[in-house]
Amino acid sequence: MSLVLEEESETIVAEIAESKGDTLVESYRARVLTLCALYVAQGIPWGFITVTFLTYLAAEGVAAKDLALLLTLGTLPWSLKFVWGPVIDRFQYRPMGRRRPWILIAQSGMIIVLTLITFFVGPDSDFLFIALMFLVYNIFTSLQDVSTDALAVDVLKAHELESVNSYMFTSKIVGGMIGGAGLGTIINFTGIKGALLIQIPILIAIMMIPLFMRERPGEKLFPWSEDEQYTFTEDEVKNQNFNEILVKVKIAFSLKSARLGIVLSLFLSLSYFLVPILPLLFIRELGWNEVQFNATKGGLILILTMAAYIIGGIFGRRFGGKSVIIYATIAGALITALWGLTEPWWDNGAYMVTIWSVRTVVFAMVSINIFSLMMRITWSEVGGTQFTAYMAMMNLSAIIGYQLTAPLADRFDYPTLFLIAAVLESLIILAALFIDPDETRRALGDESVNIANGLD
Repeated sequence: MSLVLEEESETIVAEIAESKGDTLVESYRARVLTLCALYVAQGIPWGFITVTFLTYLAAEGVAAKDLALLLTLGTLPWSLKFVWGPVIDRFQYRPMGRRRPWILIAQSGMIIVLTLITFFVGPDSDFLFIALMFLVYNIFTSLQDVSTDALAVDVLKAHELESVNSYMFTSKIVGGMIGGAGLGTIINFTGIKGALLIQIPILIAIMMIPLFMRERPGEKLFPWSEDEQYTFTEDEVKNQNFNEILVKVKIAFSLKSARLGIVLSLFLSLSYFLVPILPLLFIRELGWNEVQFNATKGGLILILTMAAYIIGGIFGRRFGGKSVIIYATIAGALITALWGLTEPWWDNGAYMVTIWSVRTVVFAMVSINIFSLMMRITWSEVGGTQFTAYMAMMNLSAIIGYQLTAPLADRFDYPTLFLIAAVLESLIILAALFIDPDETRRALGDESVNIANGLD
């Protein structure tokens, strides 16, 4: 392993040394900076909505079913983001780049909607209207996510994928910490409007990076900029039509493991009904204040998640991703069940933070290896479409989990809810058990059209 790490390190150093331009296809630094900054921009609203805003509403007395509605509407665009793929591929303004115009549209929409929300949010606000505004906000956020991933596929070289993707995931968590622990602390001094307003200049600053960068030499910064002569390569102009993509998608999903990937993705987040339950448990039942909860969930928990992604990746390479998924899920489900069976210890803050932290680490390891497994069973010929389908199913799983909150919370006490979550988490094992990680490569080959061509 040390030899591999040394080789990767030397490759990165060589990339930096050989960078001869400022565009994304020319500069390794530009690729890393741009992609990581865009992922920070995605992490901020995620951390703000799931931690700061959710906790604020819980403290204001909003019911669990309404909290679940907010999370559902916030997650819905992410489950439908596969719709964006054909749109951003079909409609492009090539003089400014293949993906940059869509990224700028998405970020502009995020800033405008966030500004509008600040005018309407308050103690007397219509909750449904605010929830719908966050729905629109997340439509633009999901558009940026798809556009950024497409940009990464376009500009990253094959040997950069793993390392740069790890930087991107870490950047999203950093954004989540800003939106969660950071804004969760600031809200106590500025109020909810202040926490919203602070996000606007942050997003504008991040937007400056894609606004003043080019994907390729010769592209224009703005529509009104002077035309620069640019010759497209054969790879840049070659596009599959919809019928070709559809046929290949059918071939990809004709494999058992590919179909089970859909099932596994749908099982992944069914226990997410605990997400809106936890602030109610900690704040209303156990007497925690908002600062304590926000600092724990938006700070410590996110730091542990980052560490667990790295550890999970190491374990996945060492023991196999499928094995890590199965054994870590067994451990995680047992921990969740233990949490439910130890109610007499819940008044002990150290115990609650410890078991919450351990459970977080275990399931972060599960998640990162499920992402890797989905990539492994994805056919590169239709990689964007197939992998986005898995991601969409994961988000749909979260929506289903959130929608389970109200019916389950109305019928069961807190300990029973943890036991139900443990049962749902164990379903992950059943789906992963029958997936053959190498079936797609063995049956369909491993030709990469969308990554290697024109980038090496």
